[in-house]
Amino acid sequence: MACDISALDAAAFAGGPAATDATCHRLAQTIFQSLAARLFALPSEAAPVGRIAHLPAPTTVLPREKPIPKPRPPTKWEVFAQVRRKEWCCSVELCSWAAMPFLRKIMVAQTAVIA
Repeated sequence: MACDISALDAAAFAGGPAATDATCHRLAQTIFQSLAARLFALPSEAAPVGRIAHLPAPTTVLPREKPIPKPRPPTKWEVFAQVRRKEWCCSVELCSWAAMPFLRKIMVAQTAVIA
């Protein structure tokens, strides 16, 4: 947030629409030149796209419109998925996902055949 505290010349705006436009143009040009001078005075570094200026840290904290939302509890399906995920595992030998009881039976059968 910024504001220009300099006094305005009321006579410059009283000369009609053409004088008002010229005065507004002159004020805008002065403000832009001031902004550009302050921008080019900031430290900068070269980048592939051009020069990048390092802006100063913000001094005003912007308020939130609403409070930060609270984390929601998991749904029934999310709880179900967590339980089912514990029952399934990835078998390197089978190269796929299998249920733990089914996988244990296959592993016992493979070890029995090999031994």
